[in-house]
Amino acid sequence: MTAPTQELVGTSNAVEELLREVTKAVATKHDSPGTPAATGYAHGDQGVFAFPGVDQRVFSTIVGNRASLSTNLPIVGSLTSSPLFEVYTGIRAATGTQPDDHCDDGPVAGLSKTGKLSFPFGEYHMQTQELRLDRLALVNDRADPMDLTLVGSPLTETPFAFEPAPTPQTSALRSTMAMNFQNRAVSMHRLLSQQTFRGNPANGPAAGGSAEFAGMDLLINTGHVDASTNTALPSLDSDLKDFNYAKVEDNGSDLVTALSEMYRFVRNNAETMGFMPVRWVFAMRRSAFVQITEVWPCSYMLGGCTQADAGLNLMLEAPAARELRDDMRKNKFLLIDGDRVEVVIDDGILEETATTSANVTEGCFASDIYFVPMSVLGGQQVTFWEHQQFQNGELIEAISRIGPGVRIEGGGQFLSWSKRTNVCVQWEFQINPRIIMRTPWLAGRLQNVMYCPLQHE
Repeated sequence: MTAPTQELVGTSNAVEELLREVTKAVATKHDSPGTPAATGYAHGDQGVFAFPGVDQRVFSTIVGNRASLSTNLPIVGSLTSSPLFEVYTGIRAATGTQPDDHCDDGPVAGLSKTGKLSFPFGEYHMQTQELRLDRLALVNDRADPMDLTLVGSPLTETPFAFEPAPTPQTSALRSTMAMNFQNRAVSMHRLLSQQTFRGNPANGPAAGGSAEFAGMDLLINTGHVDASTNTALPSLDSDLKDFNYAKVEDNGSDLVTALSEMYRFVRNNAETMGFMPVRWVFAMRRSAFVQITEVWPCSYMLGGCTQADAGLNLMLEAPAARELRDDMRKNKFLLIDGDRVEVVIDDGILEETATTSANVTEGCFASDIYFVPMSVLGGQQVTFWEHQQFQNGELIEAISRIGPGVRIEGGGQFLSWSKRTNVCVQWEFQINPRIIMRTPWLAGRLQNVMYCPLQHE
């Protein structure tokens, strides 16, 4: 087979593959805007990767994701839109007194108290750029490089089953479709990473076209109320503390005390309520963790130590302090009361600057530190993702009657559809997730912690 023939066969196969995807757009009700941009294609005229003569390896500087709180949470499907979770909140005080005589009645035991929690689904959408079908698979000429290989990846860890899978990434350098699906997946992951902490159902539009689930700022909070009666449930309150924008670098002892007391408080709850062993994690920004571990060893080792006599100095072994600092950074934990408490770094946490808050010193940053119960009794998950399960019989039957154009993806995590106006097409998908936290009283949050790194990530 000659080289030109091979090229034509390769192009033909690519077009056939694309047309199989495109047929899903036929006979759909929804139209795309009909105004595709000239850019947004991998190759051909104005193609992102069409420049001739470049080296085969393409290195990526896209800031992606790392293992975070969201990737540490398991994810399961659900068909319950408004689940209610009962909490046994207490037993009221007994009534009556101890008997005076052997035949007198004793006091009556108190009544049980309960409360209910509920967690609504969010609803999030993301779509590709609008593309022209007749523009797909085109190359400028033989110099248009079709053998590029990507080194690095913007999406290595995610709890969501994106389709087509965003890894391996090499196809995104050769196919406009693959590139657009990758961009869609990365954009959705970034959004949900932030919503993990900042999501608030009150932010949804009045028309209900989208919705936010409750993120950690609402889940780890005080003021929880019964989902059915709106009665206050103070026993469900998380442990909230405010560092009042004090600098980590200047207030190491106070920081160690604040986080240690938080750990002791919720651990006491777990011990007295019968939930041990519990797996907790601290979630914080990377710069916060680096600055905290810089001051933690000295403050932790000297905690409670005072000078017996004036003129005497407390002594601390520098090698031991450095060893503890390096160990905490390498293995991502904070040492509290001899326990190595796991830390996860999360870039989705809201971070304030001098531009966004008058409380933050120029060159410094501020954010909250979250203390999250992951499981109790050695493995029962208490904080986890749920998604609306689109992989169900009724929806599958409905889609079969609609015809091509609507798909269920990611094992039921996503509902996907195409929109077409003549040769102009887009692919949109939707996910309806939520975070369930069954034990908010075992959680804590240290608010407004300021830190001043020499170089920020």
